[in-house]
Amino acid sequence: MSIFVRFLDIECKTFREELLTILPLKGNTRGEDLFKVIDEFITKSNISYDKIVSLSTDGAPAMIGKEKGVVKRIRDKNPGLISYQCIIHQAALCGKLSATLKEVMDSFVKLVNFMRSHSALQYRHFKEFLFECDSAYSDLLQHNNVRWLSKGQVIERFWLIKEQVTSFLQNLDTQGAKKHLEYVTNILVVAFLKNILKYLNALNAELQGNGKLICDLIQSVSAFRRKLDIFEKDIARQEFVHFPTILEYKKENSEEDIAVLTTFLADLRNEFATRFQDFAEMGKLSLFLKSPFEVDVAAEWTDVTAKLFNLSKPSLQMEIIDLQEDVSLQIYKTVSTEEFWVKHVPVKYENCKKLAINLATMFG
Repeated sequence: MSIFVRFLDIECKTFREELLTILPLKGNTRGEDLFKVIDEFITKSNISYDKIVSLSTDGAPAMIGKEKGVVKRIRDKNPGLISYQCIIHQAALCGKLSATLKEVMDSFVKLVNFMRSHSALQYRHFKEFLFECDSAYSDLLQHNNVRWLSKGQVIERFWLIKEQVTSFLQNLDTQGAKKHLEYVTNILVVAFLKNILKYLNALNAELQGNGKLICDLIQSVSAFRRKLDIFEKDIARQEFVHFPTILEYKKENSEEDIAVLTTFLADLRNEFATRFQDFAEMGKLSLFLKSPFEVDVAAEWTDVTAKLFNLSKPSLQMEIIDLQEDVSLQIYKTVSTEEFWVKHVPVKYENCKKLAINLATMFG
């Protein structure tokens, strides 16, 4: 079990992300087994549970089980602990394909496997055929379930050489080739998948990388949810300004075909709304962390801070007003968010600093 930590390095006055430890697991991997190993390490390392602001997990039952999960047991040690499932992981789970789209995707996985693995001789002939056709690419890509971005890349590659693949299958004139040739006929769904998977992959890549503040990740997810509304209307009106590959397809689309696509987008939007509802309150704090001079001191978000971080609402409100009137702190526009709070905000804004540092240490 690998444990990563994001923390404020007091001496260097910077936030750091480190691999804290890799703990060997012997025998069972139930919640109590995992916690026992973690607890032994934390005790041995003289780390205080009270210092843990938040815990991000992969959402496995052993981690989030209500009775014996790791989160529950750590929360027994630290009742104020904030826990959530990894944002990147949840975004990937949201992108699971509906029945119709999954059927098309599965058929393409079978097609690629047929072209690459059915016969070594056939595979060599296929690559030679692509070379002779002066194809943009010399091969198809294989899909791997473990690699979240590969679905989009498989479709992208196929789309760029679809004419050559179709011609090769027609020339084979075998029962297997005819069967796979039928898969290629549902080009509308393939065109849609090429675009929507590209959008999902772009979101996934945007969420990755070191040094990302949790408010950055929440902001990216919120923006994508709004984009889904636009995508759904775009498909329903059959304008396809955000789906250029469907325009390239240039064929009359039936209402039934369009309904499949709009239903998928609606389900995707609902899935994002359900999975990220726990981050709604956290999102309200993003503005304070990024733009403290623009927040409304009287708004409800101050109630959220009191609940999440056990801060005094009256003291926090008074401090924010003082901070917003402090002309010397207008430097926040020219430095990074982390640097502003750690190096430029004076100690007298104790509650503001504590809130900002807690938010900045949270792993998205």
